[in-house]
Amino acid sequence: MGADRWRDAGERRRRPAAHRGDVVENAHIFDIVLASLLALLGGGLAWLLKSVISNGKKVDAAATDADVDQIRERVAALEATLETMDVRTELGKVHTRVDDIGSDVSEVKGELTHVSRTVGLIQQHLMGSNE
Repeated sequence: MGADRWRDAGERRRRPAAHRGDVVENAHIFDIVLASLLALLGGGLAWLLKSVISNGKKVDAAATDADVDQIRERVAALEATLETMDVRTELGKVHTRVDDIGSDVSEVKGELTHVSRTVGLIQQHLMGSNE
C-alpha cells in the first residue's frame, strides 16, 4: 500500500500532496518572516532617527535657555547696581568738584593779574631808571 502511494500510474515518483503544500507554505512563511524583519528594521531606524533629532532639539533648547538665563542674571546685576546708585548725590558731588575747580581757576587768575601788574611796575621802574 505504501508503495502505491508514491507511484502515479506506475510511471514516476511524486511527493504526496501534503509534502508539496509544506514547501509552498514554507516559502510563504519565509516571505512573511523576511517582510516582518524588514518592517522591524525600518521601524527601529525610524525610532533611532526620531530620538537623535529629538535629543538635538533638546540640546539646542538647553543651550538657548542657558544663554537666556545668563543674560537675565547680567541684566539683574545691572539693575541692582542702578538701584543702589543715587544719581542726584553723584551729580551733586560732580557739581561741587566743578565749582571747586572754578573757584581755584578764579584764584589763579587773580594772582596772575597781580603778578602781571607787579612785573609791569618792575619793568616800568627799570625802564625809568635807565633814562
